[in-house]
Amino acid sequence: MSMTVKDVLIGVKELISTPERCTKVVNARDENGVTRSPFDPRACCWCLLGAIRKVTNDGDASEVREVLVKRIRRVSVEPYLWEEAIWMFNDHHNSTHENVLKLLDKAIASCP
Repeated sequence: MSMTVKDVLIGVKELISTPERCTKVVNARDENGVTRSPFDPRACCWCLLGAIRKVTNDGDASEVREVLVKRIRRVSVEPYLWEEAIWMFNDHHNSTHENVLKLLDKAIASCP
């Protein structure tokens, strides 16, 4: 059985549940801060997009990305372009780990 969008979002939230497991600018890092693929077993922290890729085991995950982009566009004052919204929200200088988790909670709540 494949994962629903809601399942993926819950998995993403669990994966980046603490600030130490969350990063910016790159998809994933290891314990030394070295950039890694989100699928690399040495990765121990992920950005929002990297976490989506890790949980779905998919470089695209377009259905999940669409739900998050819609939610970002509702809560953000920044005029993010559609294809850039997720990483720009994650990497924005005012964006915090708490903001990312709140976004995930809202996206999860919007799913059937």
